[in-house]
Amino acid sequence: MKTIYIAGCWDYCHQGHINILQKARNMGDLLIVAVNSDKFILSYKGIKMHYNENERVNAIRKLGLADVVFILEDYDSQRKYIDVFKPSIIVHGNDWHGKSLYKQMNITEEQIEKYGIEFKYPDYTPGVSSTLLREKNSKMKIAICFSGGLRTFKLCRKHIINLFRQIGEVDLFISTWEKPCYTEVKKNKDIHAINGKSVLKNLLGEKEIITEDYLKSLEDFKVIDIEPMTKMTEIMEPVSKLPWEIMSPTRLVCQYYKNFRCNNLKNEYAKKNNIHYDLIVRIRCDIKISSIPQKFDVNKIYLNSMVYAKNPSFKHKMINEMIYIANTENMNKICELYNDFNQVWSSNGFGEGVSYKYFLLKEFIPLCELHDFKIIVNRANGKIEKM
Repeated sequence: MKTIYIAGCWDYCHQGHINILQKARNMGDLLIVAVNSDKFILSYKGIKMHYNENERVNAIRKLGLADVVFILEDYDSQRKYIDVFKPSIIVHGNDWHGKSLYKQMNITEEQIEKYGIEFKYPDYTPGVSSTLLREKNSKMKIAICFSGGLRTFKLCRKHIINLFRQIGEVDLFISTWEKPCYTEVKKNKDIHAINGKSVLKNLLGEKEIITEDYLKSLEDFKVIDIEPMTKMTEIMEPVSKLPWEIMSPTRLVCQYYKNFRCNNLKNEYAKKNNIHYDLIVRIRCDIKISSIPQKFDVNKIYLNSMVYAKNPSFKHKMINEMIYIANTENMNKICELYNDFNQVWSSNGFGEGVSYKYFLLKEFIPLCELHDFKIIVNRANGKIEKM
């Protein structure tokens, strides 16, 4: 029986890897594939692989070409495994030959003579390599989840998207309602009253019902979710008469529902397409922000803050729901808060429920970091300040 042995990092498991493994498979009866461990690669390459050692092992196994796949722990281990498997042929890319390869693989000439090992050097597949893929994917993979009523979305979206494209590759998701959700406001010294139809005409420039075709005409979304207004009524009805002190329960429940739904749709898309997002941006559809940090700590949660100054009895500085930025795991935690509302109401009372969902989120998830994003769009009258 002819045993074939091949070792490598196998990051990304691309077409070049498949080609060389197929060639190796055709050379003999038993194919042994060694996968260099994370620690081993770091010691001689000085870099981390995109996929960890277990993920790389699983990727090779799924190809169905190898009879044995194992993790090569370190430089010294290779000599031991050559004695274990006693290969007839060792396969390696054509960038190493002869004694330099023996040294690189830590194989002695005595072993080569003892087992009669022959070396084969298939050509690499041109135009594809783990290094190229690693360089291409060095930027963060970012998902922007727009959720809630559109209002000023047509005017605001480009600014948000372009900010995050400066630091990574961006995929877009949206979960909204079939109507823009404009709000008629009473005239006071801060806000000029404007009726809903004017907002619709001036800010959307489209008919009243939001359609998938309309949203597709604006951006290349990965997922578009448009729900009927009856769904909003269904969500808000159970809490519509509760006496909350700080914010109407309908508004809060509706906000968290859309966060939860858009995040779930993003997760389903990521799972289906085998995508890992380094950063998730959950943001309202109707705002701009002035700037973002050029470097994010993906283990932290970035939020904006606000103060309800009109209620002197409530002195907490509260977390603003307009924007959250976090990694996938932490964003899931934030969005799952939607499922905790009943527990909050029964234990904290309605007034403190808002505190629990905003200010006390920092106790829920200690990694929260308040960041001044400077929200610059007044969603009520659609006025956009100069940047």
